[in-house]
Amino acid sequence: MPIMLSIDDGFHISVETSGRLVTPLGTFHLGAEGDLTDQNNKPLPAQPGDVTQLIICRSGSAGQCQGYQIGTGRRLHIEMDGHFTADVERKRIVIRAEPGSRITVSDSGPPAPVGARGPARIAIAEFDFNETGQATNVDLDRDQGGNTDDLSYDHVTGDLQPANGARFARLTRYREKKHWFSTGISLGDKVPGENECLRTPADQWRQRFTGNDLAADTIIACVKTAEGELGYLVIGRDPHRKPVAYHVYSYVWVR
Repeated sequence: MPIMLSIDDGFHISVETSGRLVTPLGTFHLGAEGDLTDQNNKPLPAQPGDVTQLIICRSGSAGQCQGYQIGTGRRLHIEMDGHFTADVERKRIVIRAEPGSRITVSDSGPPAPVGARGPARIAIAEFDFNETGQATNVDLDRDQGGNTDDLSYDHVTGDLQPANGARFARLTRYREKKHWFSTGISLGDKVPGENECLRTPADQWRQRFTGNDLAADTIIACVKTAEGELGYLVIGRDPHRKPVAYHVYSYVWVR
């Protein structure tokens, strides 16, 4: 910090910063209703909860934009050409800029304290991932307005993974005697609460299952969806099917 973004006459953007705080997201088109899509017309997933997306669009253009992800986990103060733009925290901000502009991003203090967050809409879903099943790419909060897939299953290899920047943390594995594929889920206080997931440090969130992560009868983990919502997953594994099959129950607090 600070981070300097300089725009030349051809609207090429150079970034000056120390460390690895800034990740380029690529080129996007800004639609008339504020939607952002990439060159393949796929929507830009919402930011994970601990980062800010800075979208810089050329003034007067047909929605030509460059995206950057800033991963400090703190409030950010953004200025363009010396004029105050905004203080932001864990969200997406779109700035319209002219060639020759200079944008400065500086630290604006710690994030808001964790506490009561007000009521949330609850998205509950269940999916069967297996060789002949229909579930391949699924959106965990679709019934509450989500529009980006969060999990992906390979019907050939049986590989189950987060998708589009979705992440998981606090993974716990259990050896359950009963087969809850048919009897339902009764896991009581084993599932995490929203504050437990919210308080998980940024460096503990992961984007891929590896090693023995899923080598158990039942796996429970916090999840951060592609749109930045928090929830938990209960994953039941059936190793007797080839490839390995999973039944996934998800519970997401949508805000």
